[in-house]
Amino acid sequence: APQIMPRTTSGCACALVDPQAAEALRRRLDDCGYLDTGRRAFRAESGAVALPLTAAGEAYAVQHGELSLAFLPPPTTDRRTSDKRQRMHGRCVAALESSGLPRADAARLFPVQSLPSKWEKLGDVALFAPRGMFEPGSGAAEALAALAPAARESLLAALAAEAGAARLGVQGRI
Repeated sequence: APQIMPRTTSGCACALVDPQAAEALRRRLDDCGYLDTGRRAFRAESGAVALPLTAAGEAYAVQHGELSLAFLPPPTTDRRTSDKRQRMHGRCVAALESSGLPRADAARLFPVQSLPSKWEKLGDVALFAPRGMFEPGSGAAEALAALAPAARESLLAALAAEAGAARLGVQGRI
């Protein structure tokens, strides 16, 4: 049965949908102009998919009672990405430190922003975009090239471990 959960101060109106029906309803809401395309759908704590609604979508849901409506805070995906990069940064700095590079130098040469935030996995290979430390001509790429071979191997092994891969690659033009 459709239900309306109380409004929160920092939340947005969302239709709570069974995951199997989410894509079909998302398309229907989008076609009607009821889907808030400026926000991303996300998994609510209940396990349902939360589809953010526009004000018109919220009014429709309240008026017709066809949807379970909740006012939920948006997910904090940026924090998870930041946590992942912070963890990767710590692992990389520790790997360089174990190779003899002072911790402060390692952290300065490879700041968090220079580390990959996304990658594609192909079997046991993590494929990185040519950005940050893999971008030709960047300060981090030059620092990577200037590392002693043992330190470079240690750094790349730490990146591979964090990406859950045995081997690394960088995308390039063919």
